[in-house]
Amino acid sequence: MRGYKIGEASRILGVHPNTLRKWEK
Repeated sequence: MRGYKIGEASRILGVHPNTLRKWEK
């Protein structure tokens, strides 16, 4: 489910999943 959330957020924000991973850490 975690990967799905990141994918959805990346699509909404229009950024790459890698960017969101940086924010998480």
